[in-house]
Amino acid sequence: MFNFIKNYRGCFTLFLDNFWSKLFFLVLLLASNFTVFATDRTFTITAINNENFTFESSSGIKTNDPTKTLVVGDKLTLILNAGTSHPFWILNPSFPGGAYNSAFNQPGVVNNGGTETTLVWDLTGVAPGTYFYICENHPAMTGTIVVTPLGPDTDGDGVYDVDDLDDDNDGITDILEGGDDLDTDLDGVPNRIDSDSDGDGCSDVVEAGYTDGDSDGIVGVSPYEYTAEGLVKNVTYKTFDDIDDLDANSTKDFLEKGSTLSKITDPTSVSVLQYSKVTFIGGGSTVDNLGTIVYNWQITSDNGASWYNISKYAADNPSHPGTYSGITNDTLTIDSVTIAMEGFRYRLYMETPAFKCDADVTTNDATLSVFKPDFDLDGVPDDVDKDDDNDGILDTDEGGEDLDTDGDGVPNRIDLD
Repeated sequence: MFNFIKNYRGCFTLFLDNFWSKLFFLVLLLASNFTVFATDRTFTITAINNENFTFESSSGIKTNDPTKTLVVGDKLTLILNAGTSHPFWILNPSFPGGAYNSAFNQPGVVNNGGTETTLVWDLTGVAPGTYFYICENHPAMTGTIVVTPLGPDTDGDGVYDVDDLDDDNDGITDILEGGDDLDTDLDGVPNRIDSDSDGDGCSDVVEAGYTDGDSDGIVGVSPYEYTAEGLVKNVTYKTFDDIDDLDANSTKDFLEKGSTLSKITDPTSVSVLQYSKVTFIGGGSTVDNLGTIVYNWQITSDNGASWYNISKYAADNPSHPGTYSGITNDTLTIDSVTIAMEGFRYRLYMETPAFKCDADVTTNDATLSVFKPDFDLDGVPDDVDKDDDNDGILDTDEGGEDLDTDGDGVPNRIDLD
């Protein structure tokens, strides 16, 4: 019942918003005498001479002077048929043992010390601990009743898990972590109480997009305060849509196992003729190929003083030379390089955004060298060389840039015949 209300709290609240639903709920409480017990435990008590109390369950199982384990919120009902010589008392945890002593009577027990009647103990609000039962007249007829908390309080915030909306205080409510039982990394610990649900060594707090200033797996920085619902105070809890999915693959980062990223390929420097097409290749990998690698090629045009993603460089310099493609994968292509790009350097920046605890990786850089045509290799580019083929005839006298007298496809200025 508690888990149902916890897991569907939103729907439950909407249900109660309706007047008739509220009336229905009130009638339901009246019908149950306003008390809901976690478990009703009923036993019939008889005696074996003056030596033992015998507990008989509703299924007929009998045990002598047993230890009974109950949970806070249970109701214990004992039908006392042991005879008038065996008053049955429940004593508090301070009882030191030995003969019955009224100084240790447990308050709140209906018909405590009774015979031939029904004893009822409502454990709602009772402190966990070891209690005792004993016959007033025969100290050998004794045993213990262990009262345990109403389920564990995994995160120690004073709210039992059954009522706690965030059982591990990682800033992700239990519902968003998959409810009571989802165990993403199959380590035997449900996500709701697992500080690292995907088992990649990076805490859920960090991978969900919160700050964990003291790296203790709890959202925020200690000391902490908590709400009555088990949430960390002064924290705005994220909705499912708000929780980080930084690689945009529809799996929340705290549920996507990541691994270490490393470089495997560096780009190679090139020297090319102006207006050529060039390609740079870089690359990286993760252990077991886990996670998503995001690539961004970067550029420096000032000899490494500043580096920018090419996407930003192109946006900031709309008239930039060259035509770029592949700027977000492992292969960068630049078409129509110009002499203005001489000395530009490029490198590949890689990250696994869904695995925040890993370091980003950058390849070594490669240099782009660009040269102009120099047909006669005299060290003077053709565009300023007055005699491109060194035949002793000025280019202007050979017909300028394009005249091709013999129609062989080679302009006269660089045609020796």
